Amino acid sequence: MMRRLLVFAGLFAYCCALPAQGRITESSTIPPAWRKLRPASDAATVNLQIGVKHEEDTMNELNRRLYEVSDPRSHSYGRHLGREEMAALFRAPDEAVASIEHWLLSSNVTSFTKSAGNDWITASLPVRQVEELLRCRYFEFENVHDGAVLVRTTEWSLPAHVAPHIDVVQPTDAFFRPKPSSRYGGPPPPDWEQQGRLPTHAELVEEDVLDRGHLDVPTIDELPENPSVDDACNRLAVTPLCMRVLYGTLSYAAQSAATNRMGVVNFLGNNNNRSDIRRYLELYRPDAAAAGAAEAFDTELVAGADDRQTPNTAEQFARHMGLEGALDVETMLGIGHPTPLTTWNVGGQPPFRASAAKVRNGNEPYMEWLHHLLAQERLPSVISVSYADEEQTVPEAYARRVCAAFAQLGARGVSVLVASGDEGVGKDGLCVTNDGRNATRFMPAFPASCPYVTAVGATRHFTPVMAAFDGRSDFVTGGGFSEYFARPSYQDAAVDGYLRGIGALHDGLYNAGGRAVPDISAQGYHYTIIYNGTAHLLDGTSGSAPTVAAIVALLNDALLAEKKPPLGFLNPWLYAAKSGLRDVLHGAATGCNTTGFPAAPGWDAATGLGTPWFPELKDLALARRSRWDHPKMPKYWPLWLLPASRFFRPESTHVLQESHPAPDDWARLGRADAEHRFQLHIGVRQGNFAGLEKRLLEISDPAHQHYGAHLSAAQVHAYTAPTDEAVARVHAWLAAHGIGAAELRHSPARDWISVPNMTVARAEALLRTEYHVYRRATASVVRAAQWSLPADVHGFVDTVHPTSAFFPVRRRAATGRTSPAGSDAIIDVAHPPPDLTPEQACNETAVTPLCLRVLCGTLNYTARAADSSRNAMALCNFSGEFNNRTDARLFLQTYRPDAAPAADSFGIVEIAGGVNRQGPSTQAQLDHGAGKEGGLDAQVLLGLGHPVPLVTYTVGSGAPPPWTPDPSAPTNDNEPFLLLIEWLLAQTLLPTVLSISYADTEYTVPPSYARRVCGGFAQLGARGVSVVLGSGDWGVGRPAQCHDRRSGGRRFAARFPDGCPWVTSVGATRGVRPQVVGYNEDNHFVSGGGFSEYFARPAYQDAAVARYLARLGQRQHAGLYNARGRAYPDVAAMGTRIVTVWDGRQKVVDGTSASAPVFAAVVALLNDARLAEKKPPLGFLNPWIYAVGDKGGFVDVVNGSTTGCNTTGFPAMEGWDVASGFGTPWFPRLKELATLDGPAHGGLAEPIPTGTAPTGPVVADSGAKKSEKPWYIPSWLQ
Repeated sequence: MMRRLLVFAGLFAYCCALPAQGRITESSTIPPAWRKLRPASDAATVNLQIGVKHEEDTMNELNRRLYEVSDPRSHSYGRHLGREEMAALFRAPDEAVASIEHWLLSSNVTSFTKSAGNDWITASLPVRQVEELLRCRYFEFENVHDGAVLVRTTEWSLPAHVAPHIDVVQPTDAFFRPKPSSRYGGPPPPDWEQQGRLPTHAELVEEDVLDRGHLDVPTIDELPENPSVDDACNRLAVTPLCMRVLYGTLSYAAQSAATNRMGVVNFLGNNNNRSDIRRYLELYRPDAAAAGAAEAFDTELVAGADDRQTPNTAEQFARHMGLEGALDVETMLGIGHPTPLTTWNVGGQPPFRASAAKVRNGNEPYMEWLHHLLAQERLPSVISVSYADEEQTVPEAYARRVCAAFAQLGARGVSVLVASGDEGVGKDGLCVTNDGRNATRFMPAFPASCPYVTAVGATRHFTPVMAAFDGRSDFVTGGGFSEYFARPSYQDAAVDGYLRGIGALHDGLYNAGGRAVPDISAQGYHYTIIYNGTAHLLDGTSGSAPTVAAIVALLNDALLAEKKPPLGFLNPWLYAAKSGLRDVLHGAATGCNTTGFPAAPGWDAATGLGTPWFPELKDLALARRSRWDHPKMPKYWPLWLLPASRFFRPESTHVLQESHPAPDDWARLGRADAEHRFQLHIGVRQGNFAGLEKRLLEISDPAHQHYGAHLSAAQVHAYTAPTDEAVARVHAWLAAHGIGAAELRHSPARDWISVPNMTVARAEALLRTEYHVYRRATASVVRAAQWSLPADVHGFVDTVHPTSAFFPVRRRAATGRTSPAGSDAIIDVAHPPPDLTPEQACNETAVTPLCLRVLCGTLNYTARAADSSRNAMALCNFSGEFNNRTDARLFLQTYRPDAAPAADSFGIVEIAGGVNRQGPSTQAQLDHGAGKEGGLDAQVLLGLGHPVPLVTYTVGSGAPPPWTPDPSAPTNDNEPFLLLIEWLLAQTLLPTVLSISYADTEYTVPPSYARRVCGGFAQLGARGVSVVLGSGDWGVGRPAQCHDRRSGGRRFAARFPDGCPWVTSVGATRGVRPQVVGYNEDNHFVSGGGFSEYFARPAYQDAAVARYLARLGQRQHAGLYNARGRAYPDVAAMGTRIVTVWDGRQKVVDGTSASAPVFAAVVALLNDARLAEKKPPLGFLNPWIYAVGDKGGFVDVVNGSTTGCNTTGFPAMEGWDVASGFGTPWFPRLKELATLDGPAHGGLAEPIPTGTAPTGPVVADSGAKKSEKPWYIPSWLQ
């Protein structure tokens, strides 16, 4: 029987709304199983608990120390931390505590307490005062299935100056509660047992439902000298004697009872009745009864709990009060005796006392208990926990805080054993997400999903042992994969093998990259217990968890007898063990109306690594040394706080920053030459990027008083400049490797430090890594799949390149054929009629500038500010691309004669060794299509955006390599996006719009690189530059890319940088009336769209994307995409059969490489109109686009779909959609919207004073409208 712990928690991870001046709000939906009843009573009292946010370095250090003391390969294995050492390590920042105290005192909260490390602040307050404090209303909610009533609020807020210091407030919006159950039985021997064969599932179910009657169980006096399991066990009534024989502890004589201790926790009014325990031990463990174990164990009362020893009342019996406590303690004493036992009864008075008896336990008993434990000097060596519920019912911030507390216990030498759950992969018929989407999904359990506990599954029977279930009830042993916590690397090898074995089974229903559950299993079927004076049979992982905990207690006894430390956090040791665990090969963790996860050889998601065998585990534990003789350490598992981010190496002072394996289509050829040279770029952590984001939102929001007040380069640098300490740390690190200041180059803000002439050998020593040569097709690069930084530097460096990024910035245009004459042949393109219709202007097989100007409505617009130095449009060339003036001249003479002189006047800027070639192409260049992308971009921009001036940026790869020994010699070692952004941000004058036609699959980009590139685009937006990108040419993904890099399962392939929330993504269309989503069956082109896996959905998209997902339905492509990610495209434009001239010949091409410059040219003309009226350029476009998207400025595209990955993809619909965004631009209406009068619509705001400090950006007054929430890069990327 698995008992569920009622948890209340608030989450402050991302801001959801700003309903009032200076407040940041969290809101959540009511789960499907609950309905709102009435407001909470005025008489209610709330025990408010506020979690103070820890600094990132604190969490990193805790993670490092925990792994050091828990990994048997570490020098520090077993050197657990003391209470004072832990309190000092995990102390909350003084500034944060002071800020929260000031807030409480100013709100008339004068009485509150603080935990030992000041990381929790608690106050008992009337509910109305809490409502005023959190700006919320508390209500009663009823569960529609069982009538249980809880009191919750679904929306609450914090002042903006306090919110950054708080990561959880409770009780608020968690619907996390217990579900007790018990089972009874006793049949005659079945046919399959008499016949000596394996039972079928149906036969096991039949056995479960038979009436039991009396069951005989063996006693110790009846056993032979060397008993077998059959001698000691009745599978229908399992006793401690059976378990001791089954797991090999029967003959072990404990030696360290004076120094060892085990523990178990009771929540929800459970207790441990000593008379029941005495009777149990008398029957099933007489030596423990004779020793007085029932009277000797200690009980500690926490948070107002009591220790009830009287018989249960009828009501308590009906609620099974004490049933869980009986099972836990009787099991632990029955197996673990003579190890002393401590039990904790945890209260937590209901915060809403006026809500009648049904409303109970409104506080957080987990944190009450963990606060109590962590304040103690001495702790048990092992603790069993039998309480949990669905992970999704726990706000993520609260789950991480609880998990961090378990990490602290592990670091102090405590093994925490947690039941894995009793509903398999989820309860049939109830496997839906509670995020408003109601998507079908497996339901992992918490806290079993925390990577710092050992999750214990359940088995049944003995010959064979199998994953447990009970056919009379809903009990199935729990297993699955966390949605909150990334898979720790101690599991990687075991779990990867299992996932390969099950293949595509249940793809999309679980997070294959999540922490996998369980770790281990034990008997959890038909436990015999004494409860309320009578015998009962119980099922559940609540039996298996204390069983394993008792075995661990005996292992610790053996260690302590040898003067060795206890095991502490178990999992690295368990997964490294080569023996001591018996594999379970039968059964499954079923549920969610599926077959669930089957048992399999090795680790599996039904029974973990198998069941324990004490004699071998004892030998392994005693054989360990302070450091095992392994030449190579395993990689470290992700931080609980930062999934898939940083890892630690215990054997050194270095921190493994990033491990990013090469994509499947890149082949590793061998080690890079030690003398190969390249330019190394070090991204130093920026000082106040959050402040820059805030300022960018203000100047990009058309409803804000500072809309359009873009920043100067100096003002942006003031935000992004790192601290002097950060720069000094990096300088010192480089100097220690012989790299002096004279060899370094700094960006204007000093947030990038480059070493222009770095050798591979030097970089390998600097980053503790190995560089290899990788090849894909004709491209070769030098990369390091993982890299490390010194511990005293890692908190000051965001990224280093080139290291693990496999991001070749692919061109996007799909080549077409030579174009025929279009309808322009019968129209004077130099003087077109002003009333042309699209049908007259367009030939859909060869789209020209005239067609585009008519479709977009720019034909009759006369530019008025083209000579202004404040307006220019730009494009960038990577990968050897260039913009041939001869081709551009021929194109414009043919299709835009008035713009032909621009072919000779557009600006060319060459960066980092880039060359914009103007001579005839070589045959090799023609064979590789060089110049085709650059020609298309320049010709579309000039053909549609003239007379706005154009500038082109051609980006090379930095200093060329000094050697090229063979065709596999690496090229493009540096990251051109970073080179371009670094160069642009150093300039005083910038273009108002930049078109980019290069990108690749998002998962080829390490998170650190993605963050810094995206941050660079944010800086350009703050400077007033609109960054426009094509959304991709493979729909939701080409088949070869449609997989999850972590699990290998099927997944749509998101694109980068389209997923960056600070750029405007443009899809492609085809046709005139109607316009449809762009595609070409001949070359497999499909306009791209999807959802980022890296970046959270920005608030400016919330309403539009939520409407689309609601219409799409929850089941369509469930599990194949991240519905909470940044969605793209934002808009669309014609991108099919676009005419271009390349190498003197006319071609037609398809792709978002055409639609992006089309939209960029329209933006350039909108900026012209604004500048003519003395208004600033549009700058970062998206808040404005989503504010006006439904006001007639876009032609809605409702036909077609962004297909791919062998699916129908995402369909176009009315309004915004993932296939075409808001649709294609209609310039006349957009110009009206862009030039509306009034400061709220882009009038020139008062300029920001020169030298504005990064900590003090201009703040909106109380009359300014706020965005619903800021859209930050997710915390796990930081």
